[in-house]
Amino acid sequence: MKKQQVVEALVEAGTYSPALDLLIEIYLDAYEEYAKDRSEKLRKELAKYLGQLGLDGKNKDLIKKSGVLLEKSKEEPPEEKPAAETNKLLQFRQRMSK
Repeated sequence: MKKQQVVEALVEAGTYSPALDLLIEIYLDAYEEYAKDRSEKLRKELAKYLGQLGLDGKNKDLIKKSGVLLEKSKEEPPEEKPAAETNKLLQFRQRMSK
């Protein structure tokens, strides 16, 4: 059940890969140990594994909006500034060629 939660979180974040299965298993083993003995050392170890999985909240490419994780690049369309700069260059060249 806990594994399914982790996999779903990774899928929702768009970062799941079967290559992460081993790290997920290591995280789950550490979680079981933490559930038995809630020590600071084990909590830090869990946080480290969550960070390695990209689920620690420090991933700045992801934001949470209405319960769904979205990539910032998908949420906000990129500005088309390079095209405007190209147009300015063309305008300059046209003026200089006259």
